[in-house]
Amino acid sequence: MSPVQRTGPDGRSRRDDPVDLLLTCHLVLNQEAAAPLQVHLRYDLAEPLGVSLSFTADGDRRTRWVFARELLQEGLYQPSGDGDVRVWPSGGCRCGCSGSTHARILLQSATGYALLDLPREPVQHWLDRTWSLVPDGSEESRLDWSAVDRLTRPGPPG
Repeated sequence: MSPVQRTGPDGRSRRDDPVDLLLTCHLVLNQEAAAPLQVHLRYDLAEPLGVSLSFTADGDRRTRWVFARELLQEGLYQPSGDGDVRVWPSGGCRCGCSGSTHARILLQSATGYALLDLPREPVQHWLDRTWSLVPDGSEESRLDWSAVDRLTRPGPPG
């Protein structure tokens, strides 16, 4: 007898559910001040190469960034990224969190930037869970290549 496959209302198996992490980090305001900020990290197995980071800005406007899972992983331990998203380790944030190790994420756009201090340990545990579901190097096997094929097929879309 095979194990029962549990599915959600959308027909996806529970193993395919996104992996979420809600945590409080700090938005760096200047060299002396930081404000607590609720951050949502999400890894969706349907988009296996990236992670998303979202938070509420300006009271009610939700901001969402998508970037490479590998960039986040590397940035926890060494400087990573050279574009709109940069991640690097930090010995601690300027918010009074003594004794804990953090990572900094710099998000830049044409309209501004945000500098976040995240506690490294919960982010690493969350990443470990994503790696156990989709190991490094196996991401391409989860991509929907038929969509790419339809877009690159000559002739009118069908």
